[in-house]
Amino acid sequence: EAAARAADQEGKTCSYFACRKNDARILDMIIQVGGTDLVKDLRRSDSEGHTCAHWAAWRGNVEILARIIELAGPQVVLATDSEGKTCAHWAGDRGEFGTFDILLAAGGKQLATAADHKGKTCAHWAVQKGSVEALRKLIEVGGKEVATAVDKEGKTCAYWSVWMEDEASMEVLLAAAGKEAVMSADEEGKTCAHLAAERGATGMLRKLLAAGGKELATAADKWGCTCAHWA
Repeated sequence: EAAARAADQEGKTCSYFACRKNDARILDMIIQVGGTDLVKDLRRSDSEGHTCAHWAAWRGNVEILARIIELAGPQVVLATDSEGKTCAHWAGDRGEFGTFDILLAAGGKQLATAADHKGKTCAHWAVQKGSVEALRKLIEVGGKEVATAVDKEGKTCAYWSVWMEDEASMEVLLAAAGKEAVMSADEEGKTCAHLAAERGATGMLRKLLAAGGKELATAADKWGCTCAHWA
């Protein structure tokens, strides 16, 4: 039992390595040997704040995540690493959106709206990775706050929707938050309408202006340019 629970100098345990290596069989063996005390190890983080749940999410392993949540409790999915990222951020970064059902069931709105130290949420990742279904799930759990989230560079989900030229995700964002989803400006004062005009995404620009109206059409960046200047 002591060997199963031993941690190295960085706080990494046998269960940690089993999750990192995506080996559910080894994890089950460790759980059988370690008993109820192993719960503490499943919640433990290494020197960078990475937990077993982070690695299970990174690997997209729903089976391992289910075991971790069952034994360590739903709060385990809310743990953040040294960059402020939850296991859901890790899953989003990898495009492992198949984990979102179990993660959101455990973490709820707090997980759906969680932002890392750069202000990036799982919804930002969902749009960047082209998963409209994941975006819908996040909004269902987290509400309008998910659709209007702004990172520390001023980039919204709508910004990335325009960047990806993904009209389906834009429709989801507009349905959830309407005008609020598209009005934010980035560090240069550019709105997603500026970006759409600059990229020649005329269909997207029409959707944006229909939602944002005159206020969006006349919004100027730090150079005094509107989206018409960039078109």
